[in-house]
Amino acid sequence: MQIGLTEQQAQQRLAQQGENRLAAAKRKRPLSIFLGQFRDVMVLILLAATVISALLGEITDAVTIILIVLLNAVLGFVQEYRTERTLEALSAMTAPTARVFRDGTLTTRPAAELVNGDVIRVEAGDRVPADCRILRCRGLFAEESVLTGESVPVGKHPGAPEDTDNAPGKDTLLYTGTGITQGAGEAVVIATGTATQVGQISSMLSQIEAGRTPLQERLGELGKTVAIICLAVCLIVFGAGVLRGEPVFDMLLTGITIAIAAIPEGLPATVTIALALAVNRMLRANALVNRLHAVETLGCTSVICSDKTGTITENRMTVTRLFAGGELYEVRGSGYRITGEIRLGKEICNPAAKPDLTALLRCGVLCSNAAIRTDREIRCRQRGSISAAGDWQVQGDPTEIALLVAASKAGVTARSLSGWKRMEEEPFDSDTRCMTVLARSGSRCTAFCKGAADVLLPRCAFYMQNGIPQP
Repeated sequence: MQIGLTEQQAQQRLAQQGENRLAAAKRKRPLSIFLGQFRDVMVLILLAATVISALLGEITDAVTIILIVLLNAVLGFVQEYRTERTLEALSAMTAPTARVFRDGTLTTRPAAELVNGDVIRVEAGDRVPADCRILRCRGLFAEESVLTGESVPVGKHPGAPEDTDNAPGKDTLLYTGTGITQGAGEAVVIATGTATQVGQISSMLSQIEAGRTPLQERLGELGKTVAIICLAVCLIVFGAGVLRGEPVFDMLLTGITIAIAAIPEGLPATVTIALALAVNRMLRANALVNRLHAVETLGCTSVICSDKTGTITENRMTVTRLFAGGELYEVRGSGYRITGEIRLGKEICNPAAKPDLTALLRCGVLCSNAAIRTDREIRCRQRGSISAAGDWQVQGDPTEIALLVAASKAGVTARSLSGWKRMEEEPFDSDTRCMTVLARSGSRCTAFCKGAADVLLPRCAFYMQNGIPQP
């Protein structure tokens, strides 16, 4: 029985459905972004004042005003140009390639060529290229925080053949942009491009129309008020002078000069510079602001509502306590930061002198399919403490990653355990609620198991204390 589509079927469906791509935001040209900085009423008034000043021979005033206007425009342009492609970050969540069955043969193709009916294969470390219904799998878990905000991987199992609805939250489906943390499986594509869950989000985002912020509204009203006042002053001065018998042309120039002097040339630049400074401060906190004036609106915010804590976390787990041999250890360092230490009481612990702790961490490293690595130089001030700049580069299940990061602080890593060779693996699944790995070191063969406490503890007849098994 042939698996998947033939090449001819795939090409026909590709022509009908289109490529498997997310909705692209309307891209603005740099010139359009720059010219958009001159739409404010106050800026238009300053441009008019520049022209009039030049016609009156006040070249110095004209140059000063135009420099202020250009400074204002450049600051706004730089900020918008830097963040104009924010929506394009969504496209990075889709996989660039996919392993798909074509004419019964497993091949690697660009993910954009996937169509409904294609059968793909996924395994730990892959990013799902389209919304799919699972055909068969073993120990398959997917991390769906991109859609749900929850960092705990979701267990998956095969779905019914008639299930073609890619509604969110199904444990029989794999969703575009989510990552496979454990296991492997095969799935049939049921939605591509903008029909996927992530695609629907990108479509909504690409249709957002930017409105005017409260600050822009107030500056617009101020600009109109200033324009009316300046025009009124010009007319009053001109009328009063003419009534006194002054030359008409001289009074016209006088009225225009006074009106220009009343225009607050520095106001737009002052506002823009203040907002730009605020944007840079937010950028240092990894917050990207798309438009300068949005900063003022955010500054007025007093309450932020979110539907669940998972949506505003870093999607990183951290081991903070370890219990081994009757002793409780504290693990310092949060998230995937390399720097950290293990303490027993107030002192940094030497894991080499704690066989129970070392055995626990060895189990966490060997009974795992995750991986951490770094290109940075790691310094060990003493056993049980490491330091280096930046974070670990990670891949795999968040829980397993957290165990690897904790073990690294004690010097227990895959490299230090290179003498152990994994022989067999019984992957974690929702039924057994545990994972077992059989590993060999020399002539010694050991089964390492991790899982839920209520599953493992009833199986235990001994515990380890000072390296010696106790009943």
